[in-house]
Amino acid sequence: MQLKHDNKKYTIPTKAGELSYKDFLRVKDWDGIHEAEFIEKLLNVDYSAALEITDGYLKENCFEYFRNVDYSKPDKIEILGKKYRVKEDLFTESTTGQIAIFKMLLARMDKDTFNTVIYKLLPEILAIYFYPMVRNTVFNSKQYKQIIYLIEDCSYKDVLGVGFFLLKNLTEYQRLKNKDLAAQMQNKLEQESTV
Repeated sequence: MQLKHDNKKYTIPTKAGELSYKDFLRVKDWDGIHEAEFIEKLLNVDYSAALEITDGYLKENCFEYFRNVDYSKPDKIEILGKKYRVKEDLFTESTTGQIAIFKMLLARMDKDTFNTVIYKLLPEILAIYFYPMVRNTVFNSKQYKQIIYLIEDCSYKDVLGVGFFLLKNLTEYQRLKNKDLAAQMQNKLEQESTV
């Protein structure tokens, strides 16, 4: 929705898909604050301007989609106007280099810091995953960060959906890998005890 205030035009999202991830980061903790504070953060305007921009119409039409967000994985994500398919199995499509960097990022998130770190890391996780597709080249661990800004411009709903899907895949992969390692160690111990 286009709004005008003091001869400036502002675009305010009216659907979840219209809010970029970059904008979402500015307003993600808005629940419980007045809508004017939300507009103040989103548009980076002073509070008095935000109050004037925020009238009853906005409250009814723009804010409800933040309260009931569906974080399910979309089939595709749009990056720079082009749609990229999100595959079901992260690890059949990822290179060893991508997986190593995924693991390194996952190691930076522990139980205590997960909620504060996760939102900052999601664009990087998606950049690792989508870099080969977006750049139409092999994964490059020194260059994938160049597309983080493209991910931040994507719909916040898509970034969260794909990001949480990738994290779930990654933690499941790690769990299975640890389970396999534990089974291998158990077999080795059993073999050694029979000798």
